[in-house]
Parts: sequence; structure tokens; C-alpha cells
Amino acid sequence: AAPASAAGPPPAAPPPPSAGAPDPTDATGRLRALLARDADARDQATDQLLRDLDPKRADFGAQVDQVFSALGQDTRAMTKRVVLLRWLVEHDLRPQSHGYSRAATELVILSGQLMSDPDTLALLPGVFEYLMTWYPAQPGIGPTCRAMLDATDRLSGVDPVLLRRSWKQFLDGASADWAIAVRDNQARVRDLFTLCAHKATQAPAVAPPVAPDGARRGPTP
Repeated sequence: AAPASAAGPPPAAPPPPSAGAPDPTDATGRLRALLARDADARDQATDQLLRDLDPKRADFGAQVDQVFSALGQDTRAMTKRVVLLRWLVEHDLRPQSHGYSRAATELVILSGQLMSDPDTLALLPGVFEYLMTWYPAQPGIGPTCRAMLDATDRLSGVDPVLLRRSWKQFLDGASADWAIAVRDNQARVRDLFTLCAHKATQAPAVAPPVAPDGARRGPTP
């Protein structure tokens, strides 16, 4: 008989995974691959939605809503969001669905996200003027623009050096998708806001048509 102190045989090592079989210990790697494929599929889908936009369609407002609803919060999605908004502003388009414009709301959201940027702050009153001029029937647009203007007034009273330092700290510490997207799209958003201010001062006395003859199909992503 074996001595009582004798240890049993060491446990056998698990067999290596056969060629082509998934490694059961690499769930993280497989998940990352699945997420990458999902992101790529969604990216292509929103590209197609943008290309399919047609201002002449009766449901153009719903089309635009669908694009905004499909976009995420990452840098690529925000770039598409800004590209779409610029295309709408540039072509004097004012898409609405059931008396509501998602585009106007997206402009308000962008204004809030970049309000603390000292290089954007001075552009915001022009954006609010654009919203009041081109979307006067948007539910709640008056109180919203008043609140946003009050906020810009308060920030305008902050020491510019402190404001710039605070914004730099925000950008340097950006980790959430939306914060990284803001950091990477600052220049595009400022260009959009500059265009909004320009359009606000040129708005016709009569409300613009939903689909002017000069508008082309959807923007290139």
C-alpha cells in the first residue's frame, strides 16, 4: 500500500483547443470582435440612412428623425450628426414630424455640450437666434433659448483664463464616448454654429419651405 503521506497524481492539464475551435477562456476577445462588427454594421446603416434622405418626400421629417435616433454617442456618430445639421442649415431645410423638429433639439444639445468652450461661447447667441427665427413653432423653444442665453451670460462673466483652463481639463480628461466626441468635433461644431448665425440674419420674412428646389439628396457621411 502507498504511504499515507503520498500525494496523488497532479491533475491533468486541459487539452489545448482544437484548431478552429473558440477558446473558452477568451470571452473578452470574442466580445470585442462582436462589438466591433456591430459598430461597423451600425455605421454602414446610418451612412445609408443619410444617403437616402430626400427633402422632396412627404415623410422627410420622419427620415431625419430616424437618422438622429440611430446615431450613437461616439466620435463617428457625432461627426455624422454635425454633418447632417450643417446640410439642413445650409440648404434652408426645416424638417418636422408631427409639429416637432428633432434637428432643433439636436442644435440645443450641441450648444449645451460646448457652452463651456470659450471659443464657442460667443457663437451661441447666433445659434439661439437661428432657432427662434427658423423654428418659432418648436414646442418650448422660447423658454429653452432664454435659459441657454442666461447660461451664456453667466459664463461670459467668468475669468476667461479660468474658463479656458477648465475647458482644457475637461478635454484632457475626456473618457466617456460623448466627451471624446465633443473633443474631436469642436472645429466642425464651431463651423456649424457660425453658419447658423449667418442664416439667422438672412432669414426670409416668410417661413422657408420644407424642401426648396435647390436642395439635393442626403449629405455624404
